[in-house]
Amino acid sequence: MNIINEYYVKDGSKKVRASLKLKGESGEHLTTIPPYGYVKDPDSPKKWVVDPEAAEVVKRIFALCMDGYGPTQIARILKTEQVVTPTVYRDRQNQKIRNALPAGPYDWNGSSVSGILERIEYCGHTANFRTHRQSYKIKKTIDNPPEQWMIFKTRRKPSSTKKPLNACRSFAKKGTDYCGTHFIRAAVLEEGVLLYLQRLLWYISEYEDLFREKLGARCKEENKKELTAKRRQLTQSQRRIDEIDRLFKRIYEDMVSGKITESRFDKLSEDYEAEQTEIAEKIEALEAEISQQEENADSIDEFIRRAKKYPVLTELTPTVLNDLVNRVYVCAPDKSSGHRVQEVRISLNLIGFLPESFIAEMLNYQSKERTT
Repeated sequence: MNIINEYYVKDGSKKVRASLKLKGESGEHLTTIPPYGYVKDPDSPKKWVVDPEAAEVVKRIFALCMDGYGPTQIARILKTEQVVTPTVYRDRQNQKIRNALPAGPYDWNGSSVSGILERIEYCGHTANFRTHRQSYKIKKTIDNPPEQWMIFKTRRKPSSTKKPLNACRSFAKKGTDYCGTHFIRAAVLEEGVLLYLQRLLWYISEYEDLFREKLGARCKEENKKELTAKRRQLTQSQRRIDEIDRLFKRIYEDMVSGKITESRFDKLSEDYEAEQTEIAEKIEALEAEISQQEENADSIDEFIRRAKKYPVLTELTPTVLNDLVNRVYVCAPDKSSGHRVQEVRISLNLIGFLPESFIAEMLNYQSKERTT
């Protein structure tokens, strides 16, 4: 009877896997719980719709990231602003939750923020087959490498103009820190971005080692303390995993010897397994963050490689912008001096914002070169 039951369970598992494979390959969402910021469409559960309240928090996280804040810093800001965590928010909305509720409703952490920033679903895409299970007997999920994911990208509507810079407008509500409405002429903006890139490319071609050294030192100095804290947290989490393994073995021996009942053993083992799964996910997120931060130097080298593709830059093209520029931010105009002065901030691909002191030094080098 055990053999027959085993056969039916195994056969059922194969059928479920086959069904999920077909759904995943057709682009249908496989996850039962949508990412934070989305909910299932009541009229069509296979589709997701935006959850307005949670979506505002997601937008806030991405805006802070674009402003140069790291995951831990963003988590600290959200906690200070008393924004409830995704798990608490879902629980209050009577939605399914994966993890246990945190000790405090505002206890954001860097790994949670990183998880949000790394999800391509916020670009409107669908990513299936992120994880798998080793067998139907083991409930623990194992992450698949990105090359095994199946990604269905949202098609973007082609622009009706041939301008290299596409505008994205943002509107603010009263009492918020979000950007208000203002404008700048496209010709002026494109001229400014072109001049900025020309000066940057010249600096890299003339002072490549200095560029790499200064930018690398900045990244290392900013990330040193955060990396140390993450490595300490990673070590503690790994120790807890080992401790849970020992505790599990101990309660199993207590159950066999009759010190605890079988039902008590099942309850304890379920709790330990849930905690171990949560810690394992946390460890994975920490390892990913540490790896990403340690690869900053590689990012700088990649940006330099891209910059060398354009020894003489005479015009802005979509190719140039896609290679070098991440975002261009237009700030509100300042008329306090009697003249309209408007700051434009350029976030570079792979690097982000260059410090103002660095930009000033770059212009100083170029000025000296012209004088010579």
